Formats: sequence, structure tokens, C-alpha cells
Amino acid sequence: MREELEAVFRNRELGTVRSVRVIDSYQNQVFDVFADAGHFVVKYYEDELIQKRKAQVEVSKKWQENGINCILPVGDFYKGERGYYLVYEYFENESRKNLNDDDIKKLAQIQAKMHELNVSSTLLCDYREIELNIQRDELQDLIQKCNKGLANAKKELVISHNDFKPKNILWHANEPYLVDFDAVSKVNPTAAAYESAFTFAYDKGTVDVDRFKKYLREYQKHCAFNQSDYLKYVSMNGKLRWLAFIYEKDWRRDLNLMKEVDDLVFELEVFNKFISL
Repeated sequence: MREELEAVFRNRELGTVRSVRVIDSYQNQVFDVFADAGHFVVKYYEDELIQKRKAQVEVSKKWQENGINCILPVGDFYKGERGYYLVYEYFENESRKNLNDDDIKKLAQIQAKMHELNVSSTLLCDYREIELNIQRDELQDLIQKCNKGLANAKKELVISHNDFKPKNILWHANEPYLVDFDAVSKVNPTAAAYESAFTFAYDKGTVDVDRFKKYLREYQKHCAFNQSDYLKYVSMNGKLRWLAFIYEKDWRRDLNLMKEVDDLVFELEVFNKFISL
């Protein structure tokens, strides 16, 4: 892999690769690379994903053209012998562990703008029914409610980031920048807004109700919103799919995966109780 990374950097005229560190990722390989030209992050993709990944990058470019800050790659995909590589300059950013009211408003406005733009793309909807053999009544209740609402949710779809959460939002000079577009797809806009409102309001098992409501109020100022209750539960389809994805792995032999499963199950159960109030 080192040889291919060196070829990528020669092709991009970024000089000699000085050091490479693998960044943990369950879905694709990511590398932290220092080269003569500076500090970079490189993503590696298998061939079968490449058309989808190209479409996702094109969406991010269209968002950038329309005033949404996105971290874009250096050049296009580079085809190596193993697969495809995409290079990003490392983005210096500020740590934002605690979002204030202005931050919440900005994030809601960005999501609303993405949904209102609804840029043209070949990307499809990733919603699918969930089956999980896990004996947790609260979680099974959420799965049933989510699955029940999918057909109606698919009647109204827009292109969205679909992984709009703190780790994929970098802050610089008090402005948010979007990264990681590997989940960009068609979603129901209201369900996506519910998911983001919960994500930004959730912390260690508790939900900041005021923050949750503030996010949705700001979103609704800029984008149409469907009040149907079923969309609240469809909002968890992405997290449920991620849980199902982890379950397909040998997660009980990996302490990190075991913790992620426990944390995610707990978060989903908290959501189900909170949204049902």
C-alpha cells in the first residue's frame, strides 16, 4: 500500500511521502500522510464502490458552489492497482465539544439549505427494512415503527449528507465545514432533520430537550417540514443500519466493536423513549 500511496503523491505533484499512519475505519481504509507538500488525509476505495463515491464527491462540489463549506479533494480519484485513492489536504480546525445556540442555528440552516437545493444526482435512497436478532424490547419497538414508516418516507426524498454529526463537521474561524461524504444519498428531509436534532442534543444518555427543539425550529424557518409522527422513527434508519452492519461482523471478539454496539443500542433506546413522549 505504501508504494501505491507514493505513486498517488507523485501523480499529484505533492512530493515524497515521508510518513504514513493508518486511521481506524470500518468501511474503507484511511491514511494520515505527511509529504513534502504538507499534511494530507487519503481515502482508499474498492472498485465496486467507485461510481457511488464519485457521485457523492460531485454532490459535495455542487454544495460548495452554492455556499455550503465543504472540504474538497485535491484533484480527482487516482486509480491504482488495488483500487482508487482520493487525497484531501489536512484541515486545521478548532475543537467544538460544546455547541452553543449560534452553532446549532448554523448547522440547522446548512442542513435546510442542502435539502432545499436538492442537487441533481444519480444517488439512490439507502433506506431498507431492518432485521436484528437482539432481545431488547425497546429496540425491537423502534425497529418495527421505523420499518412501518419507510414506504411513506420514500415518497418525499432529497439529496442530503446523511451523516450530519459532530465528527463530520469541522470548525474554522467560527464557521462549520463539512467532511466525509461517503453516506450522501437520498433521504426524507424531515426524518434527516429529526435525526440531526437528536444527534446534536444527545450526550451520554441524556437529551437536551431545549436544544432539540431549537434545532428543529431553525430548520423549519428555511425548509418544509412534515409533521407526520412516523418520520420521527424513520430518522433512526441510518443508525439501525449501522448497528446491523456491525452485527454482521465478529463484534463479540473486538472490545471496541462491543463498546460501540452497547453505546449504539443504548442511544437508540434513549431515542425511542424520548421521541415517544
